[in-house]
Amino acid sequence: MSLLINPQALSSRYVPSRLPHRDEQLSRLYSLIREPLVGKTFLQVIQLIGPVGTGKTSSDFLVVQRLREEAPSLSHLYVNLRSLSEPSPWLIFSFISSQVGARLSRSISAGEAFLKLVKLLEKDDSKRYVITVDEADELTGVKSLKGGRVVYNLTRLPELGAKNVAAVVFIARRAEWCMGLAEEEKSTLGSVVIRYPPYTLEQLVDIITYRASEAFRGGALEEGVAEHVARATLDLFGGDVRAALDLLLYAGFIAESEGARRVGLKHVEKALAQVTGSGYISEETIRGLTRAERMVLAAALLSVEQLGQLSIPLALIEENFEALSRQLGERIPREERDEALQKLHDAGLLRFNGPLRVYVAAVGPLDPRESVPRLLARLGLRGVLAGVGSAGSAGAER
Repeated sequence: MSLLINPQALSSRYVPSRLPHRDEQLSRLYSLIREPLVGKTFLQVIQLIGPVGTGKTSSDFLVVQRLREEAPSLSHLYVNLRSLSEPSPWLIFSFISSQVGARLSRSISAGEAFLKLVKLLEKDDSKRYVITVDEADELTGVKSLKGGRVVYNLTRLPELGAKNVAAVVFIARRAEWCMGLAEEEKSTLGSVVIRYPPYTLEQLVDIITYRASEAFRGGALEEGVAEHVARATLDLFGGDVRAALDLLLYAGFIAESEGARRVGLKHVEKALAQVTGSGYISEETIRGLTRAERMVLAAALLSVEQLGQLSIPLALIEENFEALSRQLGERIPREERDEALQKLHDAGLLRFNGPLRVYVAAVGPLDPRESVPRLLARLGLRGVLAGVGSAGSAGAER
């Protein structure tokens, strides 16, 4: 029996019928876009700001879908700047124009392309439009000043005759994205901002559970799988819910290929190993570590924190291990320490780069400054490491 009955529900392109923990943002965006549709205001210029994978794009599509039920004439013109070969004004205006049935000549300028877009939009005043510019961070700096001034022009559409555009939505990762715009662009952009904070662990578990209920047959996930995926997503992918869904889908495919009756923690571990190309410290892995292995791994993580890199001298790990041992009042023989090092290597959490250096694979692809403190806390040793930091200072200079 297949575990996955609707795998597209875990796709980043799938827009679910609801977005858990985004009710406030959805309600605000719906109200803002609806006002010009019912004739209460003119064009709304809206910014959706938040880290990657926090529901910004899905919110935009979901709200437009809901508004179409009230206004069937509403069309959504969407452009993702990272999907274009370059975010030049001409290409942006041309891409939007293609969604209203026109193909612009490359012989015309960006300014001329924009004016043709205006004519296309106002051609049928029975139509209403929402224009979304995703990954708007790409517009900042010098790019914003190239021939068409994208932000400036799109936010002035009603002045030029396209009064049937209800809203222009800019989606960006950083609130500072607009600092690179020209002053006149900043002015027309306005300050209507809807913020999308990162998801917490509990919120990620809720989202994963909800999307899994759409993708898998009932009871297909073992207990603890959703939380395991959520923790891995926070530790390795900065809380990006799209990464969580990709990971769960991959784990589902692995479970199916093995003929498993349910998706378990081991399938998530295998998916993580493939996705990150490195080991990952799961709760199950942590519980299985000996005291010496925990201390060696903590010493390695502390070394990464000191140097700000993943490839570190073996001698620095040894220095931090000795300092940690003194701090805890424990005496662990060198042979046991070396055995712990070897076992961590076998588990894929550490890798030997020659006889004198170690690569700390357990950190994964995130910035060590973000992931190492969390990993140390999960090992249960963070509280005793304050007095260890200076112990490796000599080694840190190597």
